[in-house]
Amino acid sequence: RASGTASEPWKPLVFKMPKTKKPRVAAPGDEMQQYTLDMRERLKGLKLTEEKDAGQERAVSETKVDDLIAKEADDAKINSLYTMWFIDKTRDKVKQDTEHPDFGVMRERYNERMRRLDGDYF
Repeated sequence: RASGTASEPWKPLVFKMPKTKKPRVAAPGDEMQQYTLDMRERLKGLKLTEEKDAGQERAVSETKVDDLIAKEADDAKINSLYTMWFIDKTRDKVKQDTEHPDFGVMRERYNERMRRLDGDYF
């Protein structure tokens, strides 16, 4: 436990560095995982804006158009990265449920098979 001294009455702060996640590796034959990895790399390497010279004269409307285009391109890039994250999250959940099912997943499977045996397909 950290405590202060007379000359330094505040408690020293301890900062923990965040741990970096291991990079995702696509399983052999998993095309969707490889697709999301490839798309992430392409999106991260994408240059969205062209640098304009500060001394170059432009009309106000041209500046507004450039700002709108840059904003929409940035939003599209963020949405694409979020989509890749969501695809991976969904696939991870399916994989987890398949390999290490919890009680809820087993109950769901049991109820599904019982409905099939009873003839209630819908």
